[in-house]
Amino acid sequence: MIRARKTPKLITITILIILVACNLRAPFTGAGALINTISCEFSLSPGMSGLLTTIPLLAFAAVSPLVVPLAERIGAGRLLFASSLVLGAGICIRSLLGGIGVFAGTVIIGAAIAVGNVLLPAIIKSKFPQKIEMMTSLYTVVMQIVSAVSTAASVPLSIAFGWKAALGIWLVTVACAAVVCFVCKSLRLSRTYDDSLGEGERTGQNDNAGSGKAGTIRRNAAPGSIYRSKMTWWVTLYMGVQSMMFYSFIAWLSPMLQTKGYSDVVSGYLLSVYVIMGMAGSAMLPFIMKKNKDQSVTGILLGALYLAGMVCMLLAGYFAALIAGILLCGFCSGTCVSFSMALFGLHTSNGQSASRLSAVAQSAGYLVAAIGPVALGKLFDLTASWIVPLSILVMAAVFLIVAGHVVGREEIIDRL
Repeated sequence: MIRARKTPKLITITILIILVACNLRAPFTGAGALINTISCEFSLSPGMSGLLTTIPLLAFAAVSPLVVPLAERIGAGRLLFASSLVLGAGICIRSLLGGIGVFAGTVIIGAAIAVGNVLLPAIIKSKFPQKIEMMTSLYTVVMQIVSAVSTAASVPLSIAFGWKAALGIWLVTVACAAVVCFVCKSLRLSRTYDDSLGEGERTGQNDNAGSGKAGTIRRNAAPGSIYRSKMTWWVTLYMGVQSMMFYSFIAWLSPMLQTKGYSDVVSGYLLSVYVIMGMAGSAMLPFIMKKNKDQSVTGILLGALYLAGMVCMLLAGYFAALIAGILLCGFCSGTCVSFSMALFGLHTSNGQSASRLSAVAQSAGYLVAAIGPVALGKLFDLTASWIVPLSILVMAAVFLIVAGHVVGREEIIDRL
C-alpha cells in the first residue's frame, strides 16, 4: 500500500500544478489575436507572422527530451522555479526589445513552457498515483480556461494599453507560479516507476483495465518494442496532425476573419469561442469513449465532425456556416487532443511504457504541428486567399478519420 502523505503538502502541490497550468498556453495563445497588430508594427510577412506561432512548437519538441533528466538531477521543484524565471524573462524580452525581441522572447517562452508540459504529468504520476485522471483533468481545464481568457482579453487590453502591455500582463501569473515553485523547490519525482505505481498496478492490474484490457504489468519491456511498432507512428502522426490544425487556427483564425471584414474585437471573441469549445470537447471525450466500446468508432466520429467543421469554414462567406465551423472545429480540437493523450495509456501496459510513447509522440508530433502555421501563412501570401489553406486543413481532417480508425484499435505495443 502506498504511504499516505501529509495533506498540507499535497494541497501545496495541487496549487503548484494549477498555477503552472495557467502559464502553459496563455503567454503565446494571446499573441494569436494580436498577430496582425504585431505584424503591422514590424512589417512582417504572413509567413514570418506564422513563425511566431510555430516557434513555441519547435521549442517544445527540442526541449522536451531534456526535461526529465534535468528534473531527476536537480529536482522538479527547482526546475519549475527556474523555468518560471526564464518564462518571465522571455515575456519581458518579447515586449521590450523590438522586432528581434519578439522572436527571441518567443523562443525563450516556448522553451520555458516545455518544462511544464513534461513535468506536470510526471508530478501527477509521482504524487497523485491514485488520482491521475482527476488531476490531469484539473490542470487541462485550467490551462484551457486561462488560454480562452488570454485570447478574449488580448485585443481589448491592446486597445486600452498597447499590445506590449497586453502580452506582458501574464507576468502576474508567472510570478505567482514562481513563488509557489520556490516553496516546493525540494519537490522531486519518484526515482522509479515502482515508487509511483498505484495499488492496482502493484497487484498486476493493467493500466488499461478500465478499457477492458487486463494483463500483467511488464516493467522490463524493451524500449525498442515501442519504436518498432507501426502503432507508435500512427499515434505520433495523429498527435501531430491534430496539433497542427489547432495551432493553425490559433495563428490564423483571427486574421482570416479580419480579411472577411470582421473587426479585431469580433475576431478575437470568435477565436475565444473556438478555444472555449475546445474545453467543452475535452470535458465530453470521456463520455464519448465510454459510449463507444470500440475506440476506432470514436476516432472516426471525431475526424468526421472535424471534416464537417472544416467544410463549413470553406463556406464561411455565410455567417451561419462560419459559426457552425468555429463551433465544430473548436469542439474537435479539444476532443482530439484529449484522445491523443488517452492513446498513450490505451496502447501500453504500464506507466513506464506510456511515458516512452508520450515522449516520442509529443516530440515528433510537435515537429509535425510546427509545419502548419508557417505553411498556411506562406500559402495565403502566395494566393491572397484562404481557400487553399483551408483546403489543406480539410485534407488533414480526412486524415484524422483514417488515423482515428487505426489508433482506436486495441493493440498493446510494448508486449514482447
